[in-house]
Amino acid sequence: MGEFLSSNPEMLGRALELVVVVVGSLWACGKSTAFYRGVQGKRYEKAVRAVEAAVEAVARDFVADAKAASSDGKLTKTEISAALTKAKAKAHQFAMNDGVVLGRELGDKYVDLAIAKAVERLKGRAA
Repeated sequence: MGEFLSSNPEMLGRALELVVVVVGSLWACGKSTAFYRGVQGKRYEKAVRAVEAAVEAVARDFVADAKAASSDGKLTKTEISAALTKAKAKAHQFAMNDGVVLGRELGDKYVDLAIAKAVERLKGRAA
């Protein structure tokens, strides 16, 4: 095989071109995958920040007023449900304003979980 390539310079050139193309393609594929993961990671971070900002906004605007109006300073089940609904709507709004689709980045089933985790983190900071 080596003798054939060395005696036929045109074939050697073609073989080298093929090697360069294959190596270049593999390198580009690896780079584009890393780039895609970076972009995907940034969108995920934006989605999480949108959820956290929404939870903080609802806690500041709605929950604080509801607790102040309550005789025991606690929310009723209806108020908790309303707060979660408001937080979810605000999270979707904040994410869209940042160019992110919340359900696509976190998963539709996990948006509520992300809100619950943000509420727990907020409670932990308040304590």
